[in-house]
Amino acid sequence: MQGRLIVSSIVAIGLAAAVVLSVANRVMSPQRAAAKAATPQPDFDAMLARIDNKPPMVRPRDAFQVIDPPRYLRPDEAADSMSDDEVVLGLEVNGLCRAYPINYLNDHEMVREQIAGLPLQITW
Repeated sequence: MQGRLIVSSIVAIGLAAAVVLSVANRVMSPQRAAAKAATPQPDFDAMLARIDNKPPMVRPRDAFQVIDPPRYLRPDEAADSMSDDEVVLGLEVNGLCRAYPINYLNDHEMVREQIAGLPLQITW
């Protein structure tokens, strides 16, 4: 019986804390509300819509082609084959930046390379 009382008390305290936090979030200061409204929020639905959602493909084991080594394009070259809003997986190692387009990773699944002497395997 005492165990039930303890659990009930913990649940009641948790619910009370949730109510207090909910009320506190609704009654935020005007400055905080303005700052929150001014902060741009990412549109994850739009990002996901830009990824080619192909139906699952049944492939034999080890059938995907690993990119090894990758071939990089300069930004002006990439503009011909990519849109400005294409979703990429970004990586920065010791000041060296790389971008791996998700649509390419969907087909190849892995990239093997070395950046700044560090062996890496990028996967999606």
